[in-house]
Amino acid sequence: AKHTYRKTLLEQVQELEAKSKELRKSMLRDSNGKSMNERDHLLKRLGRKTPPCLFRAHSIQQGVPHGYAFSQEEHGVVSQSQVVRSYDTTKQRAGVE
Repeated sequence: AKHTYRKTLLEQVQELEAKSKELRKSMLRDSNGKSMNERDHLLKRLGRKTPPCLFRAHSIQQGVPHGYAFSQEEHGVVSQSQVVRSYDTTKQRAGVE
């Protein structure tokens, strides 16, 4: 018997965002050519340090089964309209009459 695993829409979006962030991280370099992640790059430009706990408090937790499936960033990987269009509106939802 074959077992298949279908990713949820949330898992698909999180995977795309993770890949996108990896690409951005590899592109950011400081003035010495040293690789920087986006947060460090922004902090360096601001000239001040923000405690890492503030960033962690706002980060998306991977294990959370609820929340938005679309990117929360202005130019995110997946827009809200793409998510809305991905639903098959010809199917009736369970419990809806």
